[in-house]
Amino acid sequence: MIRNILIISILFLVTHLFAQDNDPVLFTVNETPVTVSEFNYIYQKNNGKEADFSKESLNEYLDLYVKFKLKVEKARQLQYDTIQSLNDELAGYRKQLANAYLVDKEVSKILVDEAYERIQKDIRVSHILVTLPEKVSKDKEAEALDRIYLIKEKLDNGAEFELMAKTLSDDKRSAKNNGDLGWITAILPNGFYEFENALYTLDVGELSQPIRTKIGYHLIKKTDSRDARGELNVSHVLIRNSKNGKPIKGAREEADSLYQEIMAGADFEKIAKEHSDDNSTAKDGGLLGYLGIGLYDLSFEDAAFKLKKDGDISIPVKSKLGWHIIRRNEKKDYSNMVKMKSVLKGSISQNDRFEIARKQKIEDIKKDANFKENPSLLNGFSSQLDQSFYSYKWVVPEVVEEKLASYDSSTSYSLADFVNFCKENGRKRMRYDKQHPIDEAVAEMYELYIDEKTVAYEEANLEKKYPDFRSLMREYSEGVLLFEVTKENVWDKASSDTIGLNSFFDQHKANYQWKDRAEVSEYAINSLDKNILKQINKKAEKMSPEEVKKSIEEEYGKTVYLKTAVYEKGANQLAGLKWKEGHNDVILDKVKTESVVRRINRLIPAGPKTLKESRGYVISDYQDVLEKEWVNSLKAEFPVKINEDVLSSLYK
Repeated sequence: MIRNILIISILFLVTHLFAQDNDPVLFTVNETPVTVSEFNYIYQKNNGKEADFSKESLNEYLDLYVKFKLKVEKARQLQYDTIQSLNDELAGYRKQLANAYLVDKEVSKILVDEAYERIQKDIRVSHILVTLPEKVSKDKEAEALDRIYLIKEKLDNGAEFELMAKTLSDDKRSAKNNGDLGWITAILPNGFYEFENALYTLDVGELSQPIRTKIGYHLIKKTDSRDARGELNVSHVLIRNSKNGKPIKGAREEADSLYQEIMAGADFEKIAKEHSDDNSTAKDGGLLGYLGIGLYDLSFEDAAFKLKKDGDISIPVKSKLGWHIIRRNEKKDYSNMVKMKSVLKGSISQNDRFEIARKQKIEDIKKDANFKENPSLLNGFSSQLDQSFYSYKWVVPEVVEEKLASYDSSTSYSLADFVNFCKENGRKRMRYDKQHPIDEAVAEMYELYIDEKTVAYEEANLEKKYPDFRSLMREYSEGVLLFEVTKENVWDKASSDTIGLNSFFDQHKANYQWKDRAEVSEYAINSLDKNILKQINKKAEKMSPEEVKKSIEEEYGKTVYLKTAVYEKGANQLAGLKWKEGHNDVILDKVKTESVVRRINRLIPAGPKTLKESRGYVISDYQDVLEKEWVNSLKAEFPVKINEDVLSSLYK
């Protein structure tokens, strides 16, 4: 027994020392440790590109972070972390972060990384198709499966793929080419993610198992692979070689002549506008836009991608439409991984692969969590139900409190939990047609239920599994505490401490001074009549601004919009006005037929501000003083110990 205890003690000590070596403590506040990993995370996050790990930068940020931790320690001492409203607020943040984390950090990242890797390659593929709509009866599904597996069996027994494609494929267009679909690259459209998966996982020459897409079942044969051609922005000049099925003489010669003109320096866009037979692009100087693989005639595509650099022009190239002169304008840069992944993320979020990947992520979570279920218990429940299950009148049957599903040894759900889920989700139950088999409806409801519980299980364990999420939640939690404790000790105190604020202002009056100022009146009127504008200025020499407004409105029957304000010298509102009492200018807007007369009524010399006039600035400065005093008191209350050796090891 003593020997076992000794071994355990040694193992604990070794583990503790190993953890210290891997993540040493940088400093402590009141014996609460802050590790290097925590400090590095927040230092790099808040400093971004400026996080150079220089001695000056690290020491400056360390001072800020120590102050931050002192305030958080005070908040915990005051038990702010037990206040229910704050914990509810934090729980709300956590829920939002957890949802985003599971989607963005897990599913999205996997899909974006996968797509980026795939767009680096083009795949040539042939297929055999058995068509089948997405929503069909089980009998139709089974019939299509029997047919595709029969073809697969023949191929496995040595039948020639090309012959099978030509004679048995429902895709008649590719059947003419022995099943060849040509070159394909990611990302494929909705409904073809599994097809794409096969393309990029098969070896060249390998035949797939039957693949279901939204149009049916496919047998896929990967026939070649190459570095991706990517996308080119191109323009072209087209000279058609036929019209209404009849050949046009001299088309080749005209194309050659135009090519020679362009190579001799003629403007490409001008040639396209005047000579191209492609009416849809001629008006834009021949601009086709971005060209990817498989969009145009292969001869056109090959010629375009052979152009080595932007601005290169091809010799006349023949396609089914006629003769083309192609200019390469720009090639999309796939080498910028960050930029491309940002673009791909936007595309993927609109693609059905996201839901497929989400489902796979759920299955992975279940596997990692040692998920177990009791299908016989579920089947027993289904057998008790009748058609009322599909209506709001459904009466929940009494069920045993037996375990239906579990995750590890920590989390489990009973049949009663699932039954309650069915009751609460009446809309989902009632969406089924009453002819729908009840066992299938229950199975689908159960799948929704388990998906929900699996995500909830993963969310509950995010801190344990993902250090980044743990750091993020610590940041949010301490941020909430910091806000509340600073609000009480600095912000609210600065506003409510009238005596202290007045005393501070009296001691620092010299800091709150007006510059030279001018009182300016602006008279806006819906008129360009110069006589009215002259009258405004003339009356302003003898009357107050309000009297000027009233007099003009009575005399001319037009509304005057008056604004009088005081501005400091150099303010944008004074631009164009001379620094002189009585000076005015007129701003005309002939489009809106509006005028504004600006006039300096009086100049006000520089002088001190009152507390009322400078209150916002005074409160801000007083807060700085209170915060410094508070931090000094916290340093006296809570001992801070910095591990200088660890700090020195971080310097670069």
